[in-house]
Amino acid sequence: MPPEICYRFEQRRQTHKQMNGASAAKTRAALPRITRLMALAIDLDSRLRNCDDLDCRTVADVGCVSRPRITQVLNLLQLAPEIQECLLMLPPLARGREPITEKSVRQLSAEYDWERQRERFEQLSRSRIEAKRSTP
Repeated sequence: MPPEICYRFEQRRQTHKQMNGASAAKTRAALPRITRLMALAIDLDSRLRNCDDLDCRTVADVGCVSRPRITQVLNLLQLAPEIQECLLMLPPLARGREPITEKSVRQLSAEYDWERQRERFEQLSRSRIEAKRSTP
């Protein structure tokens, strides 16, 4: 029997209190989505390696997502180790949209040359720094 895995991929709805903004000032900024996905990829990889009964199909069924989606998440492990570390350490942005998106990082992971990955990630990092400076 495979171990129980509880991952939720769907977006959560805001409560009435959050929509009114009453608790918005008290909550701190959430980690970037790509940081959470990178952590999930590492965790899933560890579980898949350590449990003989567990495979991608089971993980997809338990998580109520498709097998291609699990593959997309696990493909983040194809990134250079330094990039993975940077993604895990991304601080939350106070305001605005995150310039380092899952789509851009997925395209980056398709590049097999780690040196090219590092160059392209440096460009993404610079755009994040610029976005951070432009917010008041």
